Amino acid sequence: MDSTPTPVQHDGAGKLAGRVALVTGVGHGLGAATLELFAREGATVVGCCRTAEDGQATLARVTEAGGRGLFVRADVAESRDVRHLIDTTLERFGRLDVVVNNAAIGMSSRFHTGAICEIPDEDFDEVVRVNLGSVFRVCKYAIPPMIEGGGGVIVNISSTSSVVGFPQNHNYSAAKAGVNSLTQSIAVRYGPEGIRANCIVMGGVDTPMIASLMPVWNEVMKDDAQRFQVNPMGRISQPEEMAKSLLFAASDDSSFMNGASIAIDGGQVIAPVAHIPGIEHPEDSR
Repeated sequence: MDSTPTPVQHDGAGKLAGRVALVTGVGHGLGAATLELFAREGATVVGCCRTAEDGQATLARVTEAGGRGLFVRADVAESRDVRHLIDTTLERFGRLDVVVNNAAIGMSSRFHTGAICEIPDEDFDEVVRVNLGSVFRVCKYAIPPMIEGGGGVIVNISSTSSVVGFPQNHNYSAAKAGVNSLTQSIAVRYGPEGIRANCIVMGGVDTPMIASLMPVWNEVMKDDAQRFQVNPMGRISQPEEMAKSLLFAASDDSSFMNGASIAIDGGQVIAPVAHIPGIEHPEDSR
């Protein structure tokens, strides 16, 4: 694969030209891919994560390609950090037009995804505090300057586990379901003030968050019968292709989309229905 950075759009033709876009969780995976893509599409980007070394490495790729941006070390589960993040963005660039709430924990961290009777109270609380609470905090402090600037777009990252029951995923599922509902509430309340808010409901994305699950996934992928039941496309998604869905949601291409929760998952959420015996080829369809 060619590692040469794709040049940034400087002619005003990019889908996000002239806008300031904030992306959380940019140390690696989807957040990093999104920050880089938004910069290539003309946005001035602001990225944050808890690990400064990782975030700075992502920003370095942005600037190497000719992009303009800033990295701010922040834990978006902490109100103080979020206020600093938003204030720094406004001080440096004077406005905020797009927010992507991507930061999350839970799938392969120490906050395990066991059954509800096995999850320690503090693990449940921490996953909700980060995965749902960070969306609340970032939106709380980002919406006022967005309104002052004439409007903006919020894109929240959700998960198929928010709409389909997963037997070992209670804390993560509950938090992401909360993100779906919070997004709708924001869309209804602030749509009249020029704020669009939408959710992208994702299936598995090949990022470090699910690295510990990949051995199991790889075994499933070897079996065609299981592979297409787990996902009709028979594969996991890549950060770079999912970032394009976030670009759609953040840009004017989705100008009339507000309060939506869109599953971009290769068909994962419909796979169980598609493979119920008799559904695909019923003997009598009258």
